[in-house]
Amino acid sequence: MQYEMLPCYHCITTKSWATYFVVIHTGAHYNGCCQTYLINMIALLLFFMQFNSLFISGLQAVDDHTALLLRVVIGLIIIIMYLKSLEVENNLIIGTAILALFFLINLNATCINLIFTLWFVYLVRRKGATGVIQSVYYSTLLFSVFFALLVVKGIIYPDIVYIPETGRYRNNMGFWSANYPGFIAYSCFMTLFACKGYLSGLIHPVFRWFTNGLMAFFIIIPFLADSRTPGYAMIASLMVFIALSSNLIRYLMAFYLPLVPVVLLAMSLYLPWYYHGGELDYVLSGRLSYYYDYLSALKVNNYFFGSPLPDFALDNSYLILMTALGLGFIIPFTYMVYRSVLNNPNKYFIVLVFSLICYGFTEAVMARAETSVVILFYLLMFIKTQGTEFDKHGNALKVDDLLYRKSTAE
Repeated sequence: MQYEMLPCYHCITTKSWATYFVVIHTGAHYNGCCQTYLINMIALLLFFMQFNSLFISGLQAVDDHTALLLRVVIGLIIIIMYLKSLEVENNLIIGTAILALFFLINLNATCINLIFTLWFVYLVRRKGATGVIQSVYYSTLLFSVFFALLVVKGIIYPDIVYIPETGRYRNNMGFWSANYPGFIAYSCFMTLFACKGYLSGLIHPVFRWFTNGLMAFFIIIPFLADSRTPGYAMIASLMVFIALSSNLIRYLMAFYLPLVPVVLLAMSLYLPWYYHGGELDYVLSGRLSYYYDYLSALKVNNYFFGSPLPDFALDNSYLILMTALGLGFIIPFTYMVYRSVLNNPNKYFIVLVFSLICYGFTEAVMARAETSVVILFYLLMFIKTQGTEFDKHGNALKVDDLLYRKSTAE
């Protein structure tokens, strides 16, 4: 399909006649010069957010005051970039006001993290679903290279520590804990897996093969560090992906998936009271005891309006979100998970959503959108890729919404 090549203002003023329009295989066309510039800016911001998290949380290279300052700078950049268009959406204002109100009530910093996450999502989704996924993919690919180099250094020069509670030796790989490289490997793996699977032929074959190599390396990182849970999560995600090749299983998964957070929240509230200190608690590395210590200190109003964060690790995303927003958070959260699956029925995205909401039962990963898999998870709640998929040649595919079957290229 041919389109008239009309230059945008930037193209005219800079004489950039080579990139007037980029034609997307779906049949839609847009001003490639300006749109590509915006996508690149978003990709750079995403990369900086991930690298900043690696620098602060993973390597602990700066003090708490500097870390807070860096996060504030990123937050201000997000707000300024969003306000440049002089248009603010009503839902963003309402969401910000509600989160700010909860912060004033419980003084929980998670509320501030969620505010910046909300602004970031509303900023990024302006670029269109395909542009959003491209930005996430390329920023994560670049970040993955830096992360992989650090891990290689950690393998060559290991940082072995002994954990007396478990009697195990672990390799921190130069990070603050062996858990960190394991989780970041999981984050990069799942993000690259989902984005590459969706974009398919829109990605150059060289980048696709390079991505496959990185993903294979990331699977073994948790086992090298002896932080095995992320490794098991990646393997389980691949098994779920294979199962979703059945259209019926994919349909059932998409239908029941939004109920999983409700079940996991109920388990997070029930299990600590009856199983802390027992065998299940040992299997979960003492997490149930920490959950019990937190829950037993709560007052009735904390279940409705939240509470300050405890001064110990609370490795559970659902309890962390409850500390910020009370039990009521599960209602909009479940609805947003439902929307993410309904609007993005691609099996790669279904696997990512399922994997992360299950992973969130034992890790507080959803509290701060600084890793690629969490960023993509929240973005899927606000974008719609349904009906826009691509084959290995970059051709658009028509999707049957009933069982999410693909037809031949249009």
